[in-house]
Amino acid sequence: MGILSCLTTAWWGSLSDRFGRTSVMGISMLGLLANDLIFIVTAFFVERLPGGYWFLILGFVLDGMVGGMTTGIAASHAYLADSTHRSERSGMFSLALGTMFFGVALGPVIGGILIRATGSTLSTFYMAATVHALYAAFTFLIIPESQTKARALGAKKRRQASLDRRNDGTLRAASVLKSATRFFSPLAVLLPERISTDGNPLKRSKRDWSLCFIATSYGFTMSLMGLVTYVLQYAAGNFKWSSEMISYYVAFTGAIRALFLAVILPVIIKLLKPAPVQLPTAPDEPLQNLSSQTHSSRQNNTRPPSYSPNFDLNLARISVVLDILAFVTMIFASNGLVFVSGAVLQSLGAGYSPAVQAFALDVYNRRGGKGEAGRLFGAMSVIQALGAQILSPALFGFVYSKTVATFPSAIFVLTAVLMMISLVLLALVHPPTSEDDDAEGAISSDETQVPVIRVTITRDDTIVHIDEQRDV
Repeated sequence: MGILSCLTTAWWGSLSDRFGRTSVMGISMLGLLANDLIFIVTAFFVERLPGGYWFLILGFVLDGMVGGMTTGIAASHAYLADSTHRSERSGMFSLALGTMFFGVALGPVIGGILIRATGSTLSTFYMAATVHALYAAFTFLIIPESQTKARALGAKKRRQASLDRRNDGTLRAASVLKSATRFFSPLAVLLPERISTDGNPLKRSKRDWSLCFIATSYGFTMSLMGLVTYVLQYAAGNFKWSSEMISYYVAFTGAIRALFLAVILPVIIKLLKPAPVQLPTAPDEPLQNLSSQTHSSRQNNTRPPSYSPNFDLNLARISVVLDILAFVTMIFASNGLVFVSGAVLQSLGAGYSPAVQAFALDVYNRRGGKGEAGRLFGAMSVIQALGAQILSPALFGFVYSKTVATFPSAIFVLTAVLMMISLVLLALVHPPTSEDDDAEGAISSDETQVPVIRVTITRDDTIVHIDEQRDV
């Protein structure tokens, strides 16, 4: 399923830019629902199904074809990006991630209660199928669409223009080959792009590697998810923890992470993050703090507020530093209490993901993303699936199997090195300059512009002028 998610998630994320976020979110949930139903059907009719228990693979295939959970996360992040101001995105992403971790921690508890009450493990699948079906119905029928028609139309036109350029003058065989690799085309947003220096087209352009560095750093950091199994094996072997003690450890660290992401970090961002400043529309107008303006005064301002994403980048860097300190603590932990302290410190580094995704979206919009958040988050979800579900479990498993008898802490040394590389990559990223701060606002206003029809009645005839420049 991880491989299929890597192949399809970026395509589904790009599709959400053209046909809406809620549709893709609902489709990803249908994949999870199909997987649940196939488990239930297999449990009752395994002897009649082709392949017996191998029939379960069909559920993973269906889930992977719609991108799985990674597609749902990418589409939901794009939905949040559409619905919030740039200055509030990292806090909103943190809240969403925190609630997800809260659900991950609460799920096993509910499952245990259901199994004890019913005496059947299938009750958990019934519960999961019901929740996924309700979520899909809620997404399709109730949640309003965040992607505007103007932006969706613009994304469709840019997609069609890209396909026309790609297929122009190519042979049929080459065209078929390009169509087969079309699922990977959304990943091109992460490649370096040439930009003009200081906004001056006369100066020699240079390559902007910011998104490439961010995506690589994101892949290294998300690889930590593949370490979980070996952390538990390490604790059981070195500190003689029982299964009950391990369950307490998982529940405690999960609760700390959920609390930090859902409550503490959003409050920190709210208090410390600089508020966006409303740029003056007249030479004698002073700068205004956006948070101090009333709703009516914000609507009267025609120019988008200026906002610097430096806070998000610095938050991501600090989170990586906390991860490095956490794994150094685990390397030298002589008892279980010190080891748990390192795990708690690592939980405080969970602010990396919401911060780096908010910053990446700012960089992408500065490069001309034009509201195609789904394409960016889809590409980053592919990087996450590649690092967390495919590469890192194999890498950590290989290292742990080779060093468990001599130096079991080697997996933490490897992880600390990976986090140092991630920190170096973030240090190479340059935040957008002040001239580019309101690039997204300008793009948004351009795409949501509606022509104003001005009617002028003359003596000879009635002339209708369409003003394409004015905004309503």
